[in-house]
Amino acid sequence: MGLNAFFAFLVATGKMNWQTALGVVFLSGIMFLILTLLGLRKKIVEAIPSSLISAIAVGIGLFITFIGLKKLGIIIADE
Repeated sequence: MGLNAFFAFLVATGKMNWQTALGVVFLSGIMFLILTLLGLRKKIVEAIPSSLISAIAVGIGLFITFIGLKKLGIIIADE
């Protein structure tokens, strides 16, 4: 999801042409493949405490809820 947002933001705003942005996404995929083949990705994932994983999930859910409530007009800026 992060790479999708990266690609869309840079291409849509004109800060990078689509070929270069796609190249960056490709290089990211190659780096991820290398991390996986070396076993480093698994070690990194296992090093993250389960409480932190839960907290990140809750934080993302609250952020999405906040955006939805703001779009509905339930949450408004104080002027």
